[in-house]
Amino acid sequence: LTYYLENGFDYCLLDDKQARKIARGLNVNVIGTIGILLHAKKKKLITSVSKEITKLEETINFRLSDDVKSLIIKEAGESG
Repeated sequence: LTYYLENGFDYCLLDDKQARKIARGLNVNVIGTIGILLHAKKKKLITSVSKEITKLEETINFRLSDDVKSLIIKEAGESG
């Protein structure tokens, strides 16, 4: 957050709920990992948000509930 504030970036990448709350309180434009993945899919930089989420879950301590994951997959247009 400090780096964002000192350098005037358009967005601050944050996944932590409390950090996002603080950032929004400072009028910081926040985007999370999922937002980046959805944007990448829209720009055709990746083919599957679902596959990228699986990779994240397998390699780092990245977790989403099944309900949230289903919503994201649907938003990405990967399920009906």
